[in-house]
Amino acid sequence: MFLKMNKKALEMSFAWIFAIIAGAAIIFIAVYIATTIVNIGEYEINTKTTQAIVNLLDPLQTSSEQGKTPEPLTLTKETRIYTFCSTSGNFGENRIQIQEKSSFGKKDWTEKSGDIGTISQYIFADDEIQGKKLYFFIMPYKMPFKVADIMILYTKPYCFVNPTRNIEEFIEPLSSNSLNVTDRLSQCSDDSIKVCFETNSGCDIAVYGAEDEIGIVKKSGKQISYQGDLVYAAIFSSKENYECGIKRIMMRLSYLSELYEKKASFVSINGCNTGLVNDLSLLKTLAYNFKNPNELNAIKFKADEIDNKNDDAICQLY
Repeated sequence: MFLKMNKKALEMSFAWIFAIIAGAAIIFIAVYIATTIVNIGEYEINTKTTQAIVNLLDPLQTSSEQGKTPEPLTLTKETRIYTFCSTSGNFGENRIQIQEKSSFGKKDWTEKSGDIGTISQYIFADDEIQGKKLYFFIMPYKMPFKVADIMILYTKPYCFVNPTRNIEEFIEPLSSNSLNVTDRLSQCSDDSIKVCFETNSGCDIAVYGAEDEIGIVKKSGKQISYQGDLVYAAIFSSKENYECGIKRIMMRLSYLSELYEKKASFVSINGCNTGLVNDLSLLKTLAYNFKNPNELNAIKFKADEIDNKNDDAICQLY
């Protein structure tokens, strides 16, 4: 009798154990499926948002001679924006990826989106920026003719302390609650990124050098070489994105120089010699062989020479 009762109890214990294990497995599978569905949903939503951001940025490029700052993009949630740069292909590309603050469970952030590429934009930003507003300004880059529109992306306010006159004159018309020019570090807001000139005392970023020569931007323990208006790209961008972006611009400069070289040959054959064929050929070669920003002075020197000759020519090329 005792053995029969034990056997029945044992069978019931196994049944309960099996039920618990099976139940746990079912719950695990259900949670896994639910989480997977949520993650897939987050991925799709974030990828569509990324595509929307790229689409909004694309038509904002300027045809004017001056920079401009459109209204910031207001995002629905705190968002991380990741930017990448590649020199693959004829002109390289920028890629953007986002990740939103999560409102599901204990996750801090949603799944990252797919990365969306664009070959028409020349984006300069830190590798990762975060906020609910995406600020940007756009400026044409000429060498000597217009090569591309430089697009600066950022999410935090920047405070420029004692900038050069040219930089002050450029920034002031763009000034908003995200950009500020002052002569005192103490006047910068606590949450702003402080950009100081010819000093790094108490600053997040330090800028050194004459505007017409190769200068240096020091940030995040790294040095970034710039020339002229590229100072803005160097200030707002990571070293990796900056150097890749400049390489992309030089790839485009080489291509455009060849087009202008052909145009100069054409007008010369038709009786209007510009004297620029050889100069444009050299500019094309310099841009094609570009390796690092320290070569920018030689390119700028040749571009200025071409610009002066073009101004004096009867048949101007641009």
